[in-house]
Amino acid sequence: MEILKKYSVLVLLVLGIASCGDKEKPVTLSPELTAKKLSMTVSKVLDNGVSVYLISQEAVEGELIAKALNQTSQEIGRSSQIITLGADDAKMITFKFDAELDVENVVKYLIDLKKDS
Repeated sequence: MEILKKYSVLVLLVLGIASCGDKEKPVTLSPELTAKKLSMTVSKVLDNGVSVYLISQEAVEGELIAKALNQTSQEIGRSSQIITLGADDAKMITFKFDAELDVENVVKYLIDLKKDS
C-alpha cells in the first residue's frame, strides 16, 4: 500500500510538471479594431483555432482576420470571418486555422480587420 502511495504521488508530480509547461497564448485586438470601438472580454485558444467574444459600441461590418504569430511576431497562420455587429451588440466568433498550422510554433494571436474592409 505504501508503494502505491509513493507511485501515485510520483505520477501526480510528473503530470503537474508536464501541465505547467503549457503556456497560455495571449489573444489581442489590433489598434484598428479598438479604434472602431470593439472590445474583447473573453478569448479561448482551441486545438486549431481561437474564439473571441466581441462587444461593439458602434456598428461594425467587415472581415476579421485572426493571425497566428510566432516567437518573432511573424504571421504563420491566418483565418477569417465576416462580421456584422450593430451598435451595442456582441457576438462570440470562432476562427479555425488550417490543419497544416504547427500550433507548437504559435506564441500569440492577433485579431485584426482586413485592410480592404
